[in-house]
Amino acid sequence: MVSLKSLCLTVLILFPVNQIIAVTRTPLPLPADFGMRTNNVPFTMEETDEDKAGPLEDPWQRNHPVRLGLSGYLEPEVLEIFKEYTQPHRIAWLSSVYQRSFLYRNHIFTTLARHQVPPELFFIPFIESEFIITARSTSNAMGMWQFVDNSMAPWMQKNAYKDERLSFYQATEAGIAKLIDNYRVLGDWLLAAAAYNGGLGTVTRAMSRTGLKDFWSLARANELPQETQRYVPKLLATALFVEHWGRLSGRPQWFPPVEWTQTMVPGGVPLETLAKEAGIDPELIFHANRNLLLGVTPPNERFYPVTLPTNSAPRLASYLLSSGKSHLHSVPHVVRPGETLWSIALAYGIPWELIQSFNNLPNTGVRENQVLNIPLDTTDE
Repeated sequence: MVSLKSLCLTVLILFPVNQIIAVTRTPLPLPADFGMRTNNVPFTMEETDEDKAGPLEDPWQRNHPVRLGLSGYLEPEVLEIFKEYTQPHRIAWLSSVYQRSFLYRNHIFTTLARHQVPPELFFIPFIESEFIITARSTSNAMGMWQFVDNSMAPWMQKNAYKDERLSFYQATEAGIAKLIDNYRVLGDWLLAAAAYNGGLGTVTRAMSRTGLKDFWSLARANELPQETQRYVPKLLATALFVEHWGRLSGRPQWFPPVEWTQTMVPGGVPLETLAKEAGIDPELIFHANRNLLLGVTPPNERFYPVTLPTNSAPRLASYLLSSGKSHLHSVPHVVRPGETLWSIALAYGIPWELIQSFNNLPNTGVRENQVLNIPLDTTDE
């Protein structure tokens, strides 16, 4: 049985972050005269003997710290917040928030990579909600990515049975989609992040009013709200801090990634029933589906996606098929030369994760002449 407790027990597995960073990239340099002390130890970004040791094998591949891709890390506003983060009480706070993200971390990074957007956007929910999926702001923004009622469309819905802002899975898709929309209008990721906080209209009006085209110029001209002026530097400082965690006396615990998927389930089915049939701790499935306000799939919908660990999906699919509650039937597909799981999924118009879980594949590799069962939706038949 997959349980929330068993996932949390992975804290017993510790990997020094600075050693893993040393495998993946050369640390981003800071000015040589950027002097400070952390825990009475002189701070430096110079490579240490510990950094030179290795390479070490990372058994989980995709759970590295963020690899920095945005610009602006050496701006004074960023370095000021970064320096605040080196205080012992701030290190403790950052560590607790980052550890809270472990259930969602792999899903968010994977989604960012799929959309080919900067990985630093992972830290948007860090700032927005501290990775608390039920967080509510004073303006009634809800969820890990903090959407208010009038900003949910077209990505999420809310009614008596569901509030999709509380689904980390759906809210992640929505949050990234909103950032991409902002980028398409503004043409700059820092401005896109500023618009996520202050509103797209606020940023576009400031640009039109002043003729300024970059975040730093707008912020220093005091043309953006105070909160937004600090929002982007805070995003960059948080990413920079996690990148250099080991050098700042932080020792966050390192977790194997949690793989998530969604399975379509008929309306009106209690989550408790699904937990029992899929062998999942009810606490975990309720946590992953906080968007289902009554603990059941919406009875007014024929089918609704339920979030669960990928390794539990085949068992749930078997239950739904055997009980006659599934809307899926399968057709065989023989893998042809050159085909991949992704190309097959694209051809059938379904997520590759669904094919993987439906066939209980241990990884994403397929071989020529392998027979796959392709699940197809019959809801419209």
